[in-house]
Amino acid sequence: MRSLFYIVLCASVVCLFSACDRTPDHIIKPKAMEDLLIDIHKTEAIIEKNYQKYGTLEQKELLRNTVFKNHGVDKAMFDSSLMWYGHHLPKYIEIYDNVIERLKAEDEAVKALIVENNAQPLSRPGDSVNIWSKERFYVFEPYIRRNILAFEIPADDNYQEKDIFILKLKFNMLSPKTNGQYPHVTLAVKHKNDSTQFIDADIRKNGWSTFRVESDSSAISKVYGSIIVPSHPDWIKTYADSISLTRIRYKKP
Repeated sequence: MRSLFYIVLCASVVCLFSACDRTPDHIIKPKAMEDLLIDIHKTEAIIEKNYQKYGTLEQKELLRNTVFKNHGVDKAMFDSSLMWYGHHLPKYIEIYDNVIERLKAEDEAVKALIVENNAQPLSRPGDSVNIWSKERFYVFEPYIRRNILAFEIPADDNYQEKDIFILKLKFNMLSPKTNGQYPHVTLAVKHKNDSTQFIDADIRKNGWSTFRVESDSSAISKVYGSIIVPSHPDWIKTYADSISLTRIRYKKP
């Protein structure tokens, strides 16, 4: 009887820990992904500083593939993981925040290369305000793992219940060889009661795309999302231009 008790207890513990880690088996786990991203950023810094030594694409790829080998993964697994984390953005943001903090502590030179200006100025009051604080033009370069443009904008006193958020951007140079994979956009509004309103959709053609989310009747905590470009074929650069995120005040009909 005691043996049965211990078996049930062990099974319960296993289930508990399995529930805590919902990352699929074929996806790189968060801590391993964090370590890998740190080494990838360091590698890109080395390439940037030693452009004569790593002047060809072959030399750069050899160094990058060495990083994957040292971590026991390959490019395909990394790409799949990057896409998965892009669709589970809170996990990706948490990982990348840790990456930035660790690089800050380790190497000021690397920090200068990878840390973006994350400080968010207070938004302007008004019925229609562009709250986008990142660059309005972005180049997606799969061959250097620049596949995801993630953003997170904390709410301030100028946000109100039922505000509407419209993400607008113009894509150029989309690859005709998609293999069924298209650039994917997620736009979400998280409220202080932990509820979330979001939209996600593919971009299937060049030109303008618009995405709209309306918050509910709760106080807003933040607006966040991502733009993900597939890594195949990995040599094609894709451009997103004229990116804006407009907060529009809800008006009663």
